[in-house]
Amino acid sequence: MRTLLVAALTSIPCFAQTKEPPKLPPGLYAVFNTSMGTITAELYEKVTPNTVRNFVGLARGTKPWLDPKVRQLVMRPLYDNITFHRVIPDFMIQTGDPTGTGAHNCGFTIPDEFVPTLKFDRPGRLAMANIGARNSGGCQFFITEAPYPAGNNMYTIFGQVVDGQPVVSKIAHVIRDDKDKPRFPVKLINVNVMRVAAAPESRVPASTGAGFYINPAGDLLTSYQLVQGCAEVRMSTGAKLDIAIFDRQNDLALLRSGKATESFAVFRESGAEGAAEPLTAPSGAIKASIAMGFLEANHVAFTKNPDGVAATPVEAGKYTVEIQCFK
Repeated sequence: MRTLLVAALTSIPCFAQTKEPPKLPPGLYAVFNTSMGTITAELYEKVTPNTVRNFVGLARGTKPWLDPKVRQLVMRPLYDNITFHRVIPDFMIQTGDPTGTGAHNCGFTIPDEFVPTLKFDRPGRLAMANIGARNSGGCQFFITEAPYPAGNNMYTIFGQVVDGQPVVSKIAHVIRDDKDKPRFPVKLINVNVMRVAAAPESRVPASTGAGFYINPAGDLLTSYQLVQGCAEVRMSTGAKLDIAIFDRQNDLALLRSGKATESFAVFRESGAEGAAEPLTAPSGAIKASIAMGFLEANHVAFTKNPDGVAATPVEAGKYTVEIQCFK
């Protein structure tokens, strides 16, 4: 069934390497790298948590979706190297279908999350597309070029463009056919989801280098950044290391008891239940290997063995994560 945005009074249907975004306030952001430029949107994780979790999982490749080529569920980033299959000037740009037709349903649907304070009252709204029925969104989404009041309480708004709205307009105004598909493909190269954390009120330096964002865990953690689907964490000398609780959605850490030397920790969430995907470290650089599992829906944890070399996995939840600490 074709996924559409249904507009009132017309037949308008519904639904490089990552450029570092401008300085942003604390929050969760999606950076859309397209063949026509970069768009950065804040994700409304607090008011539309299920929709944001679904989007982030598809962007990072941690949520299963139906691959139309093999007709099986797969776990890899869905939004890599797909096209904007529907663009309408002064309205919106739409993508999220790996077939590039707007007809693929990705094998699941999610509930609507309508928020009274979120309206299509401005350009740059990031919203889920659907088939014109309640709770029928899945993987397709659109970004508005202009206000769209007819979409209120029809499509879940889960984000807002904070940088790159001119890119949205450029895409919306490309030459298109009679089905609003660009005559020359406009690519969504990838979507990079990143967390910008609040600056700590401790001894942690205000900056630790390009690409790093300060973690509110204060002097226990100096910074972290997302790199190709992994989170790279820099710990200060003497940082607490034995037990850590990571927020599943926020990629932040709170560390308790024990010590560590100046080091890096890198973790990657594995798609396989009960198994971690190991990471390769430079020769002689491995200090410890730590396995983690989700304790609850939004948290993960790990403990380090007394010898400081091996790790004891915490068996809870669906996923396991491998951490390696580097000197």
